[in-house]
Amino acid sequence: MPCERRGRPLFVDRSLGNVLQTFPSYPYGTLFRVLPRGQARPPIDEVTALNRDWFAALDLDYPRPGPDDEYPTVIHEAYAETWRIIADAFASLGRRDDAANAAAVMREIGPRR
Repeated sequence: MPCERRGRPLFVDRSLGNVLQTFPSYPYGTLFRVLPRGQARPPIDEVTALNRDWFAALDLDYPRPGPDDEYPTVIHEAYAETWRIIADAFASLGRRDDAANAAAVMREIGPRR
C-alpha cells in the first residue's frame, strides 16, 4: 500500500527524477513531497511558508561555503535550488516581487560564488 494511503507522506530527493516526473510534487527543504496522482499541489504561498519554517529551524549562523568546499557547497546548492524553484513558480504567476524575494533568499542561502 502506498505511503500516502497509510497516512504517511512520501519524500524523495532529486535523484528520483522519474518519480518527480510521474507524480505531482513540491519542494520541502532539500527534498520533494510527492503527492498521489491527480492531487493538486498546494498553493505557492503555502509551499513558501512551509519552506520558510523549514529553513528557519536550521542553524545557518556560519560563513557560507565557497565554490570549492565540497560537501558543504553541495548542501548549500540544494538549499538554493529550493528557493529557485519557488522563485520560478512566482515568476510564472507574474508575481515579480515575490519572485524577487525568493531569488534573494536563494542568493543568500546558496554557496558564495
